[in-house]
Amino acid sequence: MPAPTSLTWAPLTTGPTGAIRTMTGVVEVRPGAVVSLDDGEAYIIVKLRTADMVLVEHRETFKRKSVALADLRPGSPTADDFHDVPPEKVSDERWEAARDKAKAVEQVFQLGGGEAVVRKVAEEFEVHPSTLYRWIDNFSRSGRVIDLYRKPRNDAGKTRLSIRVEALMRIVIRTFHRVQERPSPAQSHRELDRRCKLKGLPTPSMDTFRGRLLMCDQRELSRGRGQIRRANKQRLNKASLDGGNFPYAFVQIDHTLVDIQLVDGEHRIPIGRPWITVAIDVFSRMCIGYYISFDPPGMLGTGLCLTHAIRNKQEWMAKLGVDYDYPCQGLPRVVHADNAKEFRGNALQAVCDLHHIDLRFRKKRKPQHGAYIERYMGTLMSEIHALPGTTFSNVVDKEEYDSEGKAVFSLPAFERWLAHLILGDYHNRPHSGLNDTPPLVVFKRGLTGDSGLPTGSLRIEADERRLYLDFLPQFERTIQQYGVQVDDIHYSHDVLRRWVGARDPSNPRRARQFLFKRDPRDIAVIYFKDPETDQYYPIPYRTLSNPHMSIWELDRVKRYLRERGRSEIDEVTIMAARNEMAALRESESALTAAVKRGRYTRDQRDAARRRESPQPEFTPEVSGGESTVADSTLVDEDSPSSTAGGSTQTTAGRVAKPFDEIEDY
Repeated sequence: MPAPTSLTWAPLTTGPTGAIRTMTGVVEVRPGAVVSLDDGEAYIIVKLRTADMVLVEHRETFKRKSVALADLRPGSPTADDFHDVPPEKVSDERWEAARDKAKAVEQVFQLGGGEAVVRKVAEEFEVHPSTLYRWIDNFSRSGRVIDLYRKPRNDAGKTRLSIRVEALMRIVIRTFHRVQERPSPAQSHRELDRRCKLKGLPTPSMDTFRGRLLMCDQRELSRGRGQIRRANKQRLNKASLDGGNFPYAFVQIDHTLVDIQLVDGEHRIPIGRPWITVAIDVFSRMCIGYYISFDPPGMLGTGLCLTHAIRNKQEWMAKLGVDYDYPCQGLPRVVHADNAKEFRGNALQAVCDLHHIDLRFRKKRKPQHGAYIERYMGTLMSEIHALPGTTFSNVVDKEEYDSEGKAVFSLPAFERWLAHLILGDYHNRPHSGLNDTPPLVVFKRGLTGDSGLPTGSLRIEADERRLYLDFLPQFERTIQQYGVQVDDIHYSHDVLRRWVGARDPSNPRRARQFLFKRDPRDIAVIYFKDPETDQYYPIPYRTLSNPHMSIWELDRVKRYLRERGRSEIDEVTIMAARNEMAALRESESALTAAVKRGRYTRDQRDAARRRESPQPEFTPEVSGGESTVADSTLVDEDSPSSTAGGSTQTTAGRVAKPFDEIEDY
């Protein structure tokens, strides 16, 4: 999300009274959850139709309609949300039976789903796993507790048939698919079809069979198929990855320095390598969010990456100029991060706690605990190594390649290229770790379910603006008559006046510290969190004419002043030095660009002359088998030095000197 630039004070989101309106938390997107729409009415989610559409049912009229996830608002849940059907409509016996089944289904949802969870809950409720799967399927279609109980029918064989099909699928996977000959999923499904027909049983669909393969222990499956190396790579800490069995249940995040040199968008001068922070969904291997910047890793990059992972992607894709199926949005249940200090800050932990995100850290010297994100980063870099300007992964691979000289991508262009790679290619490419199923297909299946897999669930953040602010770096300050001072810069607005000179409630002898947020990319505005309303208010520069700048630019200005002996630094000197540096940078950049254009044009003209003009009459000195020009009477006719005061200069005795020194200008 771009940094805010407006300095006009206004609440971030205003309601009818002018106060900041904050959505009431998170929208639970799962069958049975209570939500509301713009009409203010309460609805129950029946099921996820697609990755971005749900079927809802009005709580009173029972009318159904499909709505987009973006249109959902938090509902007003009560203790009876899951049991919305009036008991008087059914007998006590049927109602109690339906409630017991609802409890079983709810427990599966709460534990994250998956085969192990279903087996555990089925054992607790003394039913077969296939029966529990059928309850889940019934509830996913209707969202109503009453539909979890049906009258006994004279088709008991069908229940037994379902159990027999389940057993047959397990046998085919164990005896036919998990062998060293490594048959493909399609070949194994054909074998299942053959055995089902021999026994007179219906054949499950290919999607159902793939779902069963995904629910298997992938390490044991690889080991049984003779893929020992892959099995070792899949060795993960089960406790750390518990719950990674539906989208957004378990997310890994990491950052790396990208193996490419980028150029300035205006003057095309190499400006360095960017950093990238990436978040991937363990269940589907989808890249659910990322952030690219020249700024070093820290709270900002981590927060913006997670914000991107949580938000709806339509607006972001429109601004970037790409259009792909990118349904990833929602709050992760667990975020698994490296032990690096930028992930270990108390501020990040506090924000994750605020949004009910379980932040976990990898054990030191246990690289397999970050296997998914590490492999993804490797895949990403291998694609980048084919681009002009790549630095490769090490100096041996780089050899004599001139990364800076070959660089052509600006940061915006590289961001678009990366979006095409991730959204268009990687997400739709068969993934070996997913039984050659594309990540996008697995992600959607994990949400909508199929005849064999229960549906997943999402938690959609209703207030994306608040989310952005929550993940910004924070600090505390007292409020004075002049406002607030941060890094020698003053900020002020009327909204702070009532808090001037406030004392700490727990210790009246001390001045009260207030919480502020700041986007380091644009420090023209800070955000004050009012302790009474629990809302953020933008506070601009006290001097509104001050220019926008980043925190890194501010640091460079202060360093510039210190290098020139300025020991006392205040806001006035900072802004004056910043303007001076900006003017100097513009003139030097223009001069450098002009020199490069001049050298390029001159080289082109010289080459043309050598092809079209008679050779000059001079004898070159020969050294080492190569000719070098010692003297020449040639003059660049387009050079400013060829004329002076309208008269042509003599060319006698002129020596054509090389232009190598220009590089050091």
